Amino acid sequence: MPASQVEHLSLNTTRAPFDDPAVRAAVARAVNTKAIVASAFRGYGTEPAGILPPNLANYAAPSAALPTHDVAAAKAALAGSKHPAPAPVELIYDSGQSTDELVAQVVQANLKEVGIEVRLSGLETGAFLDRAFALDADMVVWSYGAISPDMVDPIGWASGTGWLFTGHDPDGLAQQYSDYTAAIDDAGREAVVRAVQDEAVTAANAIPLAHFQVLHAAGTNVSGFESAPWGLYYWDTVWLSGS
Repeated sequence: MPASQVEHLSLNTTRAPFDDPAVRAAVARAVNTKAIVASAFRGYGTEPAGILPPNLANYAAPSAALPTHDVAAAKAALAGSKHPAPAPVELIYDSGQSTDELVAQVVQANLKEVGIEVRLSGLETGAFLDRAFALDADMVVWSYGAISPDMVDPIGWASGTGWLFTGHDPDGLAQQYSDYTAAIDDAGREAVVRAVQDEAVTAANAIPLAHFQVLHAAGTNVSGFESAPWGLYYWDTVWLSGS
């Protein structure tokens, strides 16, 4: 099954310290995606290729490679920023998601290496979403994936969540969503997708941490179970033997 989900670290760009692109660039260099894939995802994920799910129609990769883990470069970026010694920041995650808790711990350790103290707050799902949508946290760890087979889905999700809970240029992303829906051919749609990917690389507002598959398990008495490529399955085809 191809990867359909994106684990991401979102930075609140509306306030210090992540209002400065240099601090966000430092975070992008500090985060060790190899460690996240190997530990939190137990090898069931891959290093990310971008901020959007890679398995949908009209997908396009970013024009430039994502930043790689480089502690020295991260420290240099932070030292040259407007906030070279930032106050402690809060990272929120859904406490019902054990993988997200592990990811948050890796991020916390990575950022400590470069001089950013992170306090972790695991929240019940409703409370987590309330604060994430309200931009009431410095950092958010979460994952998302499409529920339809076209790239318009994740672009719409990113737009509807304030650029993945970051507050970064929501009008620009809304225009890109409109441009995608107005494109007359696949080449035009792929150009919009690439522009969205490039913006995430350049702005480092939402940092992809891993791409991964949705794993399903079904008992031997289950028939008709089929997972769609984007991670969902259909109840109306499923039946249990002996029932």
